[in-house]
Amino acid sequence: MERYPLRRPQSGRIVTGVCQGISDHIGVNVWIIRGVFALLGLARFAGVLIYMWLTIAVPASDDVPDRVEPRFAPTPRTRLLSFAVLAVVAAIGLVVFQSLITISIGVVISLACLVAGAALAWTNIGGSSVRVQLIRLLSGISLLVIGVLIFAVRDEDPQTMVTSVVVALSVLVIAAFAMWPAVARMLGELDAARRESASEAARADIAAHLHDSVLQTLTLIRNAASDPAAVTRLARVQERQLRTWLYGADRDESSLPDAFRTMIGEVEDLYGVEVDFVAVGDGERDEHSRALLAASREAVVNAVRHGAAPISVYAEFSKDATDVFIRDHGEGFDIEAVPDDRHGVRDSILARTHRHGGAATIRGRSPGTEVHIRIPRGHI
Repeated sequence: MERYPLRRPQSGRIVTGVCQGISDHIGVNVWIIRGVFALLGLARFAGVLIYMWLTIAVPASDDVPDRVEPRFAPTPRTRLLSFAVLAVVAAIGLVVFQSLITISIGVVISLACLVAGAALAWTNIGGSSVRVQLIRLLSGISLLVIGVLIFAVRDEDPQTMVTSVVVALSVLVIAAFAMWPAVARMLGELDAARRESASEAARADIAAHLHDSVLQTLTLIRNAASDPAAVTRLARVQERQLRTWLYGADRDESSLPDAFRTMIGEVEDLYGVEVDFVAVGDGERDEHSRALLAASREAVVNAVRHGAAPISVYAEFSKDATDVFIRDHGEGFDIEAVPDDRHGVRDSILARTHRHGGAATIRGRSPGTEVHIRIPRGHI
């Protein structure tokens, strides 16, 4: 069985999630890990130093491995109480340590500033904006500089230490004001690039959807112009799809297998062809569901229009990703031979899947063609 990677999970943590992450990684009860760190903390604070180092070195994560037993989820009040108890224990430990070994208060303050600055500057900040991360980075650097200065004058009197800190802060503030125009311009360029990237992705999704639904329905209406009943049916199907897409009617909490059944049913109604569908597992909608359904729909439509029966769709839903296999029994095709002005496969399947962190492959079978679409699971 593959071992779960070492991460600091958001769930189950009391302080920073180091013990819970080690427990997930090696498969040992988390309270045993916490007991080991508590015992190491008595050995000249070795446990505290190792814990701080792991907090800086191990990245945070929102993922949760498969577990049989439920996680311990402390309330904010319990977590705050835990921090208070740790602070009291650390203060008592410092007093005892200082009484046993001659150490100046300057060294203690310097080490505290260095550790706090490193943790503030280097820890993983998931979901924070660029400005928040920049503020945290500058604050961490300031604490590191202050810690170094205090360590340099640790044997001086308290007034000299305070004067050094004030001078250091003054230099940092002046430097920040001098560099702010360049930093602000850089932040503006990053925001503009992010907005432009989002706009490009939105335009690509709109173009892909227009190709997948509207243009193909118009082609069917043109071919069935002599059949008023068929034209009316196609127009109603397209109207329902457009309303769903424009007003977000499909953003409900239904499961992905149900959404696939609805999508395949629409294709069957539109083209009058039967499509076999098999689903394994279950999964809720996430931020990638729309792209997954759209890419799969385009592959099913291509199988209906250009392939031959029987047409089958096999979807497997897991906690990490969703795999969809669409197969027909037609003559097959070579994607390199498709003209550049045909965007169905390149944009609606391959590019759309890639934009959402997934991958799509097309291979020939005997007979027919198989399209494999894989998109990772996300979070609502």
